Amino acid sequence: MSLGWMPGVKMTCRFITPMLKCSLEHITKKDNDLLAMLCQSECESEWIYESEFGYIIDVDAVRYPVLMLKKHGLSREARWLIQYAIKQANISMIHVTQWG
Repeated sequence: MSLGWMPGVKMTCRFITPMLKCSLEHITKKDNDLLAMLCQSECESEWIYESEFGYIIDVDAVRYPVLMLKKHGLSREARWLIQYAIKQANISMIHVTQWG
């Protein structure tokens, strides 16, 4: 597959990956506060980023991202949403945003 951006370079299937975008309304205030804290953390800021309107979670950047989020205290419902999206849509990132 070639998009013409880099002539002669072939892109693999994982070069372009799906991303889930969901509203902050789908997570609890506690989850929102937790993500805010984690994106400031030295260790977790490598895979949980603060964006202009919410948070980006790079689930491909770490092993067992859902288990790590459980360890930090993310709600069961939020973890279920992330796990379901990973399993069903093979997503690589989740953008939790005000605009959903």
